[in-house]
Amino acid sequence: MQLIRTVASRRYFSIVSILSSGHNKWSTIKHDKFKNDAIRNKQINKYVNQINVALKLQEESKLQAIIESAIKENVPKKVIENALNKSKQTLSGNLNVYEGIGPGGVKLIIEAQTDNKNRTIGLVRNIFNKRGHNLGPCLFDFNRVGKIWFHCSEDENALLEKLIDIEGFQDIMKDEDDFVIYCEPSRTYKIAKTLRDKYGYELNNTNIEYVPKDEMKVTLKDEETQESLGKFIDELKQVEDVIKVYSNEA
Repeated sequence: MQLIRTVASRRYFSIVSILSSGHNKWSTIKHDKFKNDAIRNKQINKYVNQINVALKLQEESKLQAIIESAIKENVPKKVIENALNKSKQTLSGNLNVYEGIGPGGVKLIIEAQTDNKNRTIGLVRNIFNKRGHNLGPCLFDFNRVGKIWFHCSEDENALLEKLIDIEGFQDIMKDEDDFVIYCEPSRTYKIAKTLRDKYGYELNNTNIEYVPKDEMKVTLKDEETQESLGKFIDELKQVEDVIKVYSNEA
């Protein structure tokens, strides 16, 4: 009887060892996949941003070169088309802006480009109503600013000395590996060209955005509310005409 128990015990540990080995192998594969996906997404986003910059600075030949390079790197055609369409829509200036209050009392600004205002506002309002939230004025909680992301090896103080006298310049901040300039919206693309042509900095992106005022930012401490807000914003972004959603969440 003792022999049987010993053999059974050995078999049990052998099976556990095999299962454990398989689990570790799957964990490694899954980790590598997530890592590779992150690298791939970063590469795709880089091309999307470059397309955005080239369009806004009206550089047709450079835009064509970026698209050709993206195709060679197997960036999906749909991604390239979406990047072109969204940038062109933003440049057209015919944006519709909707305001509302979402989960946790977070203020939201929704930008949309549409040829049918009634359809778009209907879709946006339906999402708010379905989730028990309301459209309502909150634009006064935000500032409209130009933002320029660029890369350079200089420190923030040296950059500030160069840029402080540029017309329309407001502030500069470090954002991971890049710097971000905040400026007057009407001067965004002129300042971007100055950064590149005069100082030789590598532009990563440019945009005109709604940025919440410091005193109007809110922090959601409840994880459930944070998750609810994320899903709510994702649902708004699924509306075909919606280009961007801004919030005053800190």
